[in-house]
Amino acid sequence: MQNKPLFRVKKTKLFKGNLVSLTLSVIIATKDRLQALTECLESLQRQTVPPQTVIIIDASANKKAEVTAKRILEKENINLVYKNSKPGLTYQRNLGIRQNPNELVLFIDDDVILDSNYIKEIKSIFLNDPAGKIGGVTGRIQPGKQKSILSILIRKIFCLSEPGRGEVKKSFANNSIHPRYVDEMFEVQWLSGCNQCYRKEVFNDFLFDENLASYAYMEDVDFSFRVGQKYKLIFIPHARLVHNIQVSHDTRLRKREKQRMFMLNLYYLFKKNQSQTLTYKFCHYWSYIGYLLRGLLLERSFAFTMGTVQGIMMNLSGKNPLMKLLREK
Repeated sequence: MQNKPLFRVKKTKLFKGNLVSLTLSVIIATKDRLQALTECLESLQRQTVPPQTVIIIDASANKKAEVTAKRILEKENINLVYKNSKPGLTYQRNLGIRQNPNELVLFIDDDVILDSNYIKEIKSIFLNDPAGKIGGVTGRIQPGKQKSILSILIRKIFCLSEPGRGEVKKSFANNSIHPRYVDEMFEVQWLSGCNQCYRKEVFNDFLFDENLASYAYMEDVDFSFRVGQKYKLIFIPHARLVHNIQVSHDTRLRKREKQRMFMLNLYYLFKKNQSQTLTYKFCHYWSYIGYLLRGLLLERSFAFTMGTVQGIMMNLSGKNPLMKLLREK
């Protein structure tokens, strides 16, 4: 499966009336993060072009999120759809899709804060594409810390994720958007899970993979990469947001378990989505050395390194439980 070439998209101005006529739902999967969700909803309330509907799929033990959402969204007459759910990001998002009444569907994490023009910017891209060739878009996340030279070298040499132009590597590692490119608009090969918007027609052919349970590492790469085989995916620099990573890095899963899960998911998605030629296989297995070096030299974490080792051993020994599900499918 070859990587698709990138191209730039011309930005044009649109009247606000057109932006309002294109209807949009926001889907938020959440669990026990009321403060983060509150700040996220307040950023939706401040949109210059607000969404028609907010769909909250809540796996919390109580319904405080519903009460809070009603209080915030009713100020802008935004329709709220609230569903209680079992936990699981991919399951929750698919449940949200089934509730959608609108033309566009925007998925955001419960710990993001959108710029006030975010929805206006993403709607403008779809309105400028009457042929429907663009299936999904993602916005500009406020840059995090710069990576060290050692980190960049390890990532580049061993086919790990690195700052780039939104490519998916042969190893199935996914490149982020490098700061030098954040002012350009161009086609990418995957969309960030914390902010990704699609035409409703996409869901006639694609849903999130519910085999990816719990944190569902790389569910965004899997879903958007598959969508990208049929539609164009676009990075929009003017649709800005902040992703409060410090909120996401809680203690629900231990570091060892998280990294083991990541390695299992990576192998499963590589087998599911990538060509199985010798070159692709070499890049994937070569990346295992890079993840080990990352744990030892960059993370300097015994737990991270052991999680990597456990995941690699399960992949190589045929004990990855996801592979049985893939074969059955």
